[in-house]
Amino acid sequence: MSIRSALANPRSILVGALLVGAAAILGRAWMKSETQAGACVLGVDIWVGFGPLYLAEELGYFREDGLDVRFVTMKGTPEMRAALAAREVDAVTTSLDTALRNRSSGTAARVALALDRSTGADGVVGAAGVTTVGELRGRDVAVQLGTPSEFLLRVLLDRAGVPAAEVHMIPMDSADAGAAFVAGKVPAAVTWEPWLSKAAAVPGATMIASTAEDRSVIVDVLLVRDDVLDQHPERVAALRQGWFRAVAYTRDHPEDAAKRMSPHFGVDAATFTDMISGLEYLDADANQTLLAAAPGPGSVHGVIEAANRIFQATGDAPKRVEASELLAPIALGH
Repeated sequence: MSIRSALANPRSILVGALLVGAAAILGRAWMKSETQAGACVLGVDIWVGFGPLYLAEELGYFREDGLDVRFVTMKGTPEMRAALAAREVDAVTTSLDTALRNRSSGTAARVALALDRSTGADGVVGAAGVTTVGELRGRDVAVQLGTPSEFLLRVLLDRAGVPAAEVHMIPMDSADAGAAFVAGKVPAAVTWEPWLSKAAAVPGATMIASTAEDRSVIVDVLLVRDDVLDQHPERVAALRQGWFRAVAYTRDHPEDAAKRMSPHFGVDAATFTDMISGLEYLDADANQTLLAAAPGPGSVHGVIEAANRIFQATGDAPKRVEASELLAPIALGH
């Protein structure tokens, strides 16, 4: 789902606090040996949406299924792609659209699990006179490029039949985009909470679209190497089961779960709870709907189709990737 910035951008809020660079350097020294020894090594982006992975480890869910999990903090698509290619990690956390681009570029890895999705925390706001996606044509739109914000905007433009070239995308951090809109410096912006609510509250402003209406656009997933899927399906099954159990724990014991997960992100439980308010951790039922074998309401098939069109047009993906190529059999219930 790329790394977001600042407190309103939780994916990178903790880089300094957690000394991610140092952690990655220390971790890479043993990644290959651990992988060869049979441990499951996960490359994890800094994003509260991945909290249940740490919770599953802490509660012993992985160990109960005989899985020894090691976490390595990673920053950005290039590092994760290189680690997958070098077989330094068994799997990485990423967004669905990035997973598609990786597959298109030759990364031998497929989606085995849907982790979380945006449920209203991301959206597009317009000033007076800009109330629809079509009315973005010919206007400046502040958006952080290379992030879920840009992908959301491009999906919305694609659906409305508006060529992206006819919209003036102004590169800007998503929090800054929200602030610029509130200050009246741009007529439209793609942003997330808390700036999305602040922008929508501006007199005359319209919430043009948000992930509250379509919860399949911004989805984070677990991308697993093909050889791990083929040779160690029991590891992947244990990862999925541990995740589902942890998600259930967050629902049954939200306060304790927040206390357990928040230290991994350098914030207190109250802040963590606020940070996850605009997302949904995905359980087995949600996975079945999102990753259904055939297109249907709520599935990601339409998003995958749109991503193919978008990335073919932008040159971000060298070849088309079918859903059947991107989604692992275990994710499809096979």
